[in-house]
Amino acid sequence: LRRVSVIRLYTWLDVEAVFTRRRHAGDWRRAGITGVSVYPNEVDVRLLEDEDRKKAKDAISDWFGPRFDAPAMSIILETAPGGARREIPVNLELGDKEPDPVPRPSFGNVSYYPVEGWIKERPGPLPAGTPPIIAFYSYKGGVGRTLHLIGLVKALSERSEPKRPRLLIVDADLEAPGLTWLVRQKTAPPEISFIDFLALANYDASEAFRESLKLTSAQLKTRPLNLKTPTGLAEQYFLPAFREPDQALHMPIRPEHMTQMTGRQWVIGDLLALLGKELGVSAVVVDLRAGLSELSSPLLFDPRIVRVLVTTASRQSIEGTKLVLGEMRKLSPRPVVEPSVAEKVATYQTDDRSDVTGDQGEHYPCVIMSMIPQELSTSQEIARVREELQEVFPDYAPDLMTPPRLRVEESAFANELLYISSMDSALAKLAGTSVQKLIDTLAAEWVPVPALRREPTKAPSRNLENALEDARRKLEKTAQRFEFAESGEGTEFLRTPPLRALSEQYQFSPPTALVIGAKGSGKTFVYLQLSRLKTWSGFLEKFNLPQKGQWLCWPLLQCGALKGKAKELVDDCRAATRKALGVGDGPQHTWVLDQVRDMLKDQSQDASDWRRFWLRLIAYSIGIEVGREDPLSLLHERLDKTDARLVVLVDGLEEVFLHVATDEAQQTAVRSLCQDVVNHLGEMATVKSRLGLLAFIRRDLIRASFTQNAGQVEALYSQFELRWNSEEALRLAVWLCRQAGIDEFIDLSKDLEEAPRAELENALLSVWGLKLGGPKSREAYTANWVIDALSDFNGQLQARDVVRLMRYAARRARGAMDFEGRVLPPASIRGAIDPCSEGKIREIKDEIPRLTDVFKKFKKRQDRSIPFRADEFDLTPEEVSFLKSVGIVLETSEEGGKFYMPEIFRRGLGFTLERGARPRVLSLMKRALAKQGSE
Repeated sequence: LRRVSVIRLYTWLDVEAVFTRRRHAGDWRRAGITGVSVYPNEVDVRLLEDEDRKKAKDAISDWFGPRFDAPAMSIILETAPGGARREIPVNLELGDKEPDPVPRPSFGNVSYYPVEGWIKERPGPLPAGTPPIIAFYSYKGGVGRTLHLIGLVKALSERSEPKRPRLLIVDADLEAPGLTWLVRQKTAPPEISFIDFLALANYDASEAFRESLKLTSAQLKTRPLNLKTPTGLAEQYFLPAFREPDQALHMPIRPEHMTQMTGRQWVIGDLLALLGKELGVSAVVVDLRAGLSELSSPLLFDPRIVRVLVTTASRQSIEGTKLVLGEMRKLSPRPVVEPSVAEKVATYQTDDRSDVTGDQGEHYPCVIMSMIPQELSTSQEIARVREELQEVFPDYAPDLMTPPRLRVEESAFANELLYISSMDSALAKLAGTSVQKLIDTLAAEWVPVPALRREPTKAPSRNLENALEDARRKLEKTAQRFEFAESGEGTEFLRTPPLRALSEQYQFSPPTALVIGAKGSGKTFVYLQLSRLKTWSGFLEKFNLPQKGQWLCWPLLQCGALKGKAKELVDDCRAATRKALGVGDGPQHTWVLDQVRDMLKDQSQDASDWRRFWLRLIAYSIGIEVGREDPLSLLHERLDKTDARLVVLVDGLEEVFLHVATDEAQQTAVRSLCQDVVNHLGEMATVKSRLGLLAFIRRDLIRASFTQNAGQVEALYSQFELRWNSEEALRLAVWLCRQAGIDEFIDLSKDLEEAPRAELENALLSVWGLKLGGPKSREAYTANWVIDALSDFNGQLQARDVVRLMRYAARRARGAMDFEGRVLPPASIRGAIDPCSEGKIREIKDEIPRLTDVFKKFKKRQDRSIPFRADEFDLTPEEVSFLKSVGIVLETSEEGGKFYMPEIFRRGLGFTLERGARPRVLSLMKRALAKQGSE
């Protein structure tokens, strides 16, 4: 219970309020008090046992402090200066125990409950088969509440697949009914109103209000609301606040009246849901009264309803919204993860019970900050307001991907929306605005499109439990094979946009390019696929690009980790190329490495020396003798004799040039290969050209070697970079499932490589579900969670991380209970992030050795938490700058240099989240990434 520093008691009503709050806080029971009656002239406190007198007296003294005169047994009221003492006597008497108070959805009732006192007597689920109810509310008028509601109507009315949804639109603002006036201008006078509906239901003795529902439904159907949309007229149902203005001036039955009867506290929500079901609508959309009005409270406090609070960023509007949110919190569902189970869930040893995920058919509020000027959208001020709002609804999620309990969104200011004269005018002006774009996104979540947002209905032909276990086993085994390209597993590859661009550009000439990619992006995998195919022509055929002539692949340098099947692939490719060229056995790969190392010993070699060396090495490695001065001409002559063309493949440069960051000879060697040799071959790249080169190289190697113009080199080959965005990552997940042979769980009608993101998400519904919880839970959408969990602060993720997550999720799902027929239940996916992060840390240290010392500094401290400061870990400015450049940390200057870390690194480095820091972290991340995306 909140402590009030000074209690102001002006009348007996203030005294009654203190006792009532203590009752709801459970303090009566602890003090032995069974009942209290407060009158203008006395207070009667009833006790169950006579021996509770001292305990009750001490409790009253504690509650009222110096305002309670214990010897006189009276409560002192406020007195004017020099006036007579005002007091109310307190009597202690024995009495029967009174029943516990019944919570009612009203400001007056809910305000008595303590801030931290969760009300347990929340309503049961809405009647079966009823549509969702979305109610719009605002603390102040004039903030765009009704406009956002019309945006939702527009978004839903313009849907055409699989069919246009019908809506029930209700104007429940009985004191200032804006929608009623807007609609009244374009339709005939209504046959029935919201006031009528309440009055009918209040006196309806039929079961489940059947008579009232039938009558209201019939009358609404006689006056449909036709809305103009780009796809034609949309026929909706509209229940106005009143039929005639006179009706609004005398309301015999108000919403709060209907909630007074025990057992009917939540009747307003039930009635609207049942009316929506009677009409067969897809959703019920309600406009509520602004302010602290009991006209709105029955729906505003109903957690079964999607409640949207619209506010501007003005201080009075924000403070009022926070006040209302604080009251709503008392009747809201429990946190997504309660404090008592936070540690358990953080280690992901939990099952997928609804009491952990909070999936009870209940909703947390959503706040929309409207009229935000574009220049302030990513400002510190707006970020801080967002945090203030989210702090009203604290949560205990152990990660940064789980959505906060309170969703806060923003819509931008638009001049054209300042004046709305009619419903059609509002619908027309909303098109293309920030308001409409936001509401379109929210509409897809509040009222899912059946075709794209559904849980899977296609069941495997075999017994489901056995089918799921078999699918998990196959997926784990397949992902394990593909996790490391060095294994040489897999005869197929995903034709990603960079590979397609590479094949199309070099369809008629030998490829001369760098294929850039971070560790785990798939460089070695593509290198091995080319080796498996043995010819560039075979690679082009995978993209349906036929080519004339013989294009042979020659693996010059390879990753040192290749073993077993992968090494056999490369050796077989070399043998096949030598045979096609008519040469005998040549030197082994170890000889090639020795030649490079010997060349590095001579520090006097310049770029020209290295260019000639690389060209000679290509020829010698095959078994072709060439001269020292013009090796390329002799190599071409040999290729002419067999009418062959050669594509040289280079991988594993980082293992040869270990000290490229500090060794000038190594820098010269890499520059010569990646610039001089590639450019020289590119200049000769005509139809008659015989030689090409593909170097699979990491970005850090380029930046270390090209100290002057690394950016230009990267830009030149950017279209071939193995960079994975969110859509391609989901495409890879679908591809992996198909490689595992679990097609029965994949629902994709379009070609995999042409499918848009929405289709890919839909295809994975039977694999990992729509959300990390039930479809109606407040949990994150699975696809978004996976992408966010694997991405760094530069918005990048790697193919290996996607494959690894699928592997560990499948392993953890083995033997798990069935969760809505999913191959990967939520707990298994959440649990996969830790081993993914640990693997990421191991690999990035190998990829970027300078991170090893930084990570050691992190590990020295036992108490590692986010946010942190650089001086806590003795990080130098250079180290901080580098960490930011590679997306491992994000800095917030307004907090005095605090740093944050994405999940893919935070987990593996053992950082925790400070208690209560989540809203701040989420807000700053959102703002920083938004700024980054606009640059």
